[in-house]
Amino acid sequence: MNIGIVVSPENPVPPVGYGGAERVANVMTLTLMQLGHRVTLFCVKGSTCPASMMYMTDPGFNNVALLARQALDMLHDKRLDVVIDYGSCHFTNRSAGPEWPVISIMGGDPFKKYPHDAVTNRVYASPEFAAFYDCPNHPSLGFPICMEPEKVPCGPGGGPAVFVGPIHAIKGIEVPAAACKRLGETLAVYGPIRAGQESYWDTVKNEVDYCGVLEEQDKNEVLGHASVFCHATQVCDADPGAPKEAMLRGTPTVACPNGGIVGRIKDGKNGYFANSPPEFAVAIKLARQLDREYVRQSILDQCDPLEFGKRVEALCIRAVKGERW
Repeated sequence: MNIGIVVSPENPVPPVGYGGAERVANVMTLTLMQLGHRVTLFCVKGSTCPASMMYMTDPGFNNVALLARQALDMLHDKRLDVVIDYGSCHFTNRSAGPEWPVISIMGGDPFKKYPHDAVTNRVYASPEFAAFYDCPNHPSLGFPICMEPEKVPCGPGGGPAVFVGPIHAIKGIEVPAAACKRLGETLAVYGPIRAGQESYWDTVKNEVDYCGVLEEQDKNEVLGHASVFCHATQVCDADPGAPKEAMLRGTPTVACPNGGIVGRIKDGKNGYFANSPPEFAVAIKLARQLDREYVRQSILDQCDPLEFGKRVEALCIRAVKGERW
């Protein structure tokens, strides 16, 4: 098949720093090509993914319309058989109409900002996220982490509890920060401070050890030596990547039971669920006693990139045959 993948023109594919959707799009492109398909990637300038063909535009939310138009023109001219819309506003899907073979990956939107019912062929990041939108019968994928997860080393632990991710109020950083303070420790925090979140950060920054943005080359060191990963997101997080990256390195996760993380944690085996600072404090102490090799294997079994590619391929075949859901 000739498959198009449209990604919002925000971060390059693959991302040079943060960018969960762009990381997933990179793996999706590479695995579909491994399966013998030709993949055209519509993305932001600066992307380096070795797709069969690339159409790139300048950064900017409004430029997603340019990428959508290019993709739909190619679909109309039969140069593409199917398009995967991984844009944040699903502009490609809603512009195409229900008769076109366009699949939309619903990977975010915890505040129900977009009209999901207006998007055809919806595919959710996790069963939990699909259920959040009252769409439990829609397909779900489960996102991969990288192309070769088996080569990521299991770290020794022994370091601090950590949080890695964008600095935003919905991340609930203050919860594990307060828990660590109860334990006489300080939570190590890595990530960019999102625009508009400066006032929130002012309430948190003195309670944590801020370590800056975590670079790709430092992930094995930081996540592998962390004793626990803390994920206190206060909204339905579709299928968060950072906890999986930590668990792949043997680091157990303590998380609020919101969204796709629910399907990743086996309570008491590779992590714990908690909500309040006292609960997090207890869970952090218990998590440090878990078998790190088991933690790694538990997530490795769920993040096979080729299996992910095969699931995407099967959905593309359904759409090309005229099936709509």
